[in-house]
Amino acid sequence: MLAQVYIAPIQNLCHQGNSAEQEFVVRLKTGDRKALAELYDNYSAALYGIISRIVIVDEVAEDVLQECFIKAWKHIDQYDPSKGRLFTWLVNIARNSSIDYQRSTQRRKDRCQEKIEDNLHNLEPVHQPNHDRIGLAALVSLLDCKYSVLIELVYFRGFTHNEVAELLKLPVGTVKTRVRKAVLLLRHMF
Repeated sequence: MLAQVYIAPIQNLCHQGNSAEQEFVVRLKTGDRKALAELYDNYSAALYGIISRIVIVDEVAEDVLQECFIKAWKHIDQYDPSKGRLFTWLVNIARNSSIDYQRSTQRRKDRCQEKIEDNLHNLEPVHQPNHDRIGLAALVSLLDCKYSVLIELVYFRGFTHNEVAELLKLPVGTVKTRVRKAVLLLRHMF
């Protein structure tokens, strides 16, 4: 039933014969706006069906459909009846426009992804500042050994308090207390 709704206007135009289609094309080539409206009325449903299979989003498919009719209107002089029917020419425009849209969308996504990846490689991680640049390593070396080792392991090498406690054979509470004391000493020195 749905196919009949799409195909019936096209069949009516085609059954009128090649001369009727040729006259219709002549009207389009002369800029007859009524002919453009008839073109849309006769072919839009069928072309939308083709476009919507390639471009999944309905709103985008509708935009591509409109672009197809604009292209057909602007380039009607390129239509050659000896190469095929008007409908076939319109189908090619619709199919190519849909594919072009999909390619351009994918190209934009690829470019965006490349830019993100390039920028990620160029960034210095914010959570791991270069502690030598601000002289923090020198200040840590001035601390008592029991504090400097903890700062080195926890902040410069990224170990957790539990891992440091296990490594140094100290209670976790002692590690946390010493780390806190070391941070306070560094803050005072800085």
